[in-house]
Amino acid sequence: MLGFLLARDKQHQLQWIEAIKELEAKEGIVVPGTVPEKYEVLDGDSYPL
Repeated sequence: MLGFLLARDKQHQLQWIEAIKELEAKEGIVVPGTVPEKYEVLDGDSYPL
């Protein structure tokens, strides 16, 4: 059962990667490559409000 779940998860990851590539081909970069420092959460920090 675990093997099936891992294979299914991998397939879903690959589907998302292909969807992102398709969107980027049509629209350009849709996801930022970096996160602004003010939004980074380090261990022990709380989320900014």
